[in-house]
Amino acid sequence: MIRHGRRYCLALVLSGILLGTGSLAAQADARPDGGKPPAVSCASLDEVRSNIDRIDKTIVPLLAERAAYVAEAAKFKSSQSTVVDVSRVERIIARVRAMAEENGADPDLIERLYRGMIETYTAFEKGVWTPPRPAP
Repeated sequence: MIRHGRRYCLALVLSGILLGTGSLAAQADARPDGGKPPAVSCASLDEVRSNIDRIDKTIVPLLAERAAYVAEAAKFKSSQSTVVDVSRVERIIARVRAMAEENGADPDLIERLYRGMIETYTAFEKGVWTPPRPAP
């Protein structure tokens, strides 16, 4: 049951992070148990998979939206070498680790997921980056 609970936490954290709402703390405060996600208990593997599929339907559109903003960010970068902002990456990691802890998720897991996601989006941004056009 703990594994399923962690997946719920991960989905909750990712959906809140990707939405950029910052409302996870408010959602946690509104819960009578102080922010812990409800225990997940499924009667079958099919039920588990159905719930994961349902969560994926929420996550994938948010990842697509994030990719669109990453592509938009590329327009503001003067060179491919400016695509990576190490200090921003570390601020993101610190923020999502804290959010993971607040929501009962494993901070190390969330950090690994985010580092992988950031690395993938960085490669994507480098692929869509084009040199700025000189002013006429």
